[in-house]
Amino acid sequence: MSPPDANPVTYLPDLPALAVDMPVLFEDEGQEQMGESFAHTQAAHTIYSGIQGHLAGKQQTGYRAFADLDLYYHPTQRWAYLSPDVMVVRPTRNLDASTSFYRISADGPAPLLVVEVLSRRSVQQQDLTLKPTIYAQLGVVELLFVDPTGQFMPQRLVLKRLQRDETWSDQPEADGGGMRSLLGFTVMLEPDGQVRVLDTQTRRMYPRPEEMLAIAAAWSNATEAISVANEARRRAEEQLRQVEGRLRSAEDRLRSGDPTVAPTPAPAGASERK
Repeated sequence: MSPPDANPVTYLPDLPALAVDMPVLFEDEGQEQMGESFAHTQAAHTIYSGIQGHLAGKQQTGYRAFADLDLYYHPTQRWAYLSPDVMVVRPTRNLDASTSFYRISADGPAPLLVVEVLSRRSVQQQDLTLKPTIYAQLGVVELLFVDPTGQFMPQRLVLKRLQRDETWSDQPEADGGGMRSLLGFTVMLEPDGQVRVLDTQTRRMYPRPEEMLAIAAAWSNATEAISVANEARRRAEEQLRQVEGRLRSAEDRLRSGDPTVAPTPAPAGASERK
């Protein structure tokens, strides 16, 4: 008897159905042409860059943050995937710059943290309904919902932490505001309504992407000003060297009695004093 053909959408050949009740989701299927709002993109980028800065600053070896990376998760349906806005994982193998997806088990365990920024599109993708169930079954430790416009949740920041029974426990707001992750950072809303990531212990704020652009522009301007100042100084020093050279040449001719060099006139009244 020849072996059964492998099913292209599963890990396994065509065997009797396994007792796997995890939902199957192909997150972006059919919605490839639906773009995200500016508020969604801004919040997601701010959180991603803030977490990146936090992990780099703390030198937490092995932790990686990814934004909008496909997460292949299902134990049998090989191509079922989610696309978290931001996730923090601790891969068991090197993931270089060419990484285009993360597959649980093959690349490492389930994410430690998933961030979902809500929008009309993301709500249609079941961010608040089916996906929390999947994340719980996978063993995701923390799930942060961010509602940048305040349209989809009573609270604009909700941090859920996984319990032993695969249910979620909503975490209270931290002292000083915001939601405090077990990874050592806090996500909070600022007076202008934008999100901000900061170090929980030191309260040091990580710059937003637009602030980083402003810093880069200021750095570029300062570098250019220093370059201009250095060039002006170089030219001034060159002119000074030329003047000093001419003075030394004139002094040498005076000492040698060169008639082409006019003697320096004596100060007025010098002869009378004699």
